[in-house]
Amino acid sequence: MISLEKVMETLVYELRGMPIHVLIVGIALPNETGVKLYEKLRFKRIGQFEEVGIK
Repeated sequence: MISLEKVMETLVYELRGMPIHVLIVGIALPNETGVKLYEKLRFKRIGQFEEVGIK
């Protein structure tokens, strides 16, 4: 089975060769594993939505 990390690494690699200015990902918190994965892929935190969604 292929890991999410490998899928994201491949996706980011392929997208870097395209004329894309910004790539945005969203993570439902708390999710330290997801945060670490996206930091490893050189994404940076730019904001956080408060009180969104349905619980």
